[in-house]
Amino acid sequence: MKINKEKIVEFIRTSPSRFKHILITIYNLPHSGKYLLLSLLFLFLFFVITFPYDFLIKKKIYDLEGKAFKVIDIPSLDFSIFRETYINDFMIVLNDNSEITFKNSIINISFNAFLFNNKFKSDIQFDSLKYVNKDFEVILNINGNTDLVFNKQNNLPENGLVKIILSDVNIKLNKINIPGPLGPLPLKIDFLNIQSGSIDATVSNHILKFNNFKITGNDILCDINGNIELSEIKNNSKIDLLINIDSSSAVLEQYQDLLSSFIKNNILSVTIKGTIGKPELKLVSAAKNEN
Repeated sequence: MKINKEKIVEFIRTSPSRFKHILITIYNLPHSGKYLLLSLLFLFLFFVITFPYDFLIKKKIYDLEGKAFKVIDIPSLDFSIFRETYINDFMIVLNDNSEITFKNSIINISFNAFLFNNKFKSDIQFDSLKYVNKDFEVILNINGNTDLVFNKQNNLPENGLVKIILSDVNIKLNKINIPGPLGPLPLKIDFLNIQSGSIDATVSNHILKFNNFKITGNDILCDINGNIELSEIKNNSKIDLLINIDSSSAVLEQYQDLLSSFIKNNILSVTIKGTIGKPELKLVSAAKNEN
């Protein structure tokens, strides 16, 4: 078949004018402007609904692998812009080899803020969340909400609010030594059960401050005050906490005689300083304990 080059050239040459003529014809039709706007609106909605958010979110998280944490696995991420997002069978290994897993979670997050402004604003729910490191193991359920702004350079929370409700908390502990009147006091606490807890905290300039942190359970009843100065290397985060424990808590029952000189108004106070990697626990003497 012979190709007519002249016709092809003529078609290309006249295409702009033809296209212009078609646009003028469409423009002159009744309500053409409304139809055009409606078409653009449907096109935009189609783009918003079909955009691969799951892929974009996973990519943003996996880009932090080897930086903010060692390994992460998110096999199931069901994202929706119109309802909650579901994540199942999540696993992450932190840089200190601590491991966090959970079976099910529901997150209602403003992903446009997270993706483009590094802002994590969300209602959250985690079932059977498990945290394991060399010193202890925790399994619990979490409900709450966060409004945090993350630093783009170090990926740490920079400012914001955190409100959390804890339930069905089970803690498995290795041996804990607390400095006592006759040297280190080993606390043989194999297992702690906490029925509920509440956390109200703020973050300012990478400092997490506990405004209200209460724990309630048959094994222990206490409140925690103080702050944690967050570090890019988690174990280097500085701790400055005061824990006030109700002396009638079952966990202290076998140590009442040894701890009597540190108890005032039925409160045993313990400070935790140092870093997360090397915490320093110290009993507060009754003379200094204002509680």
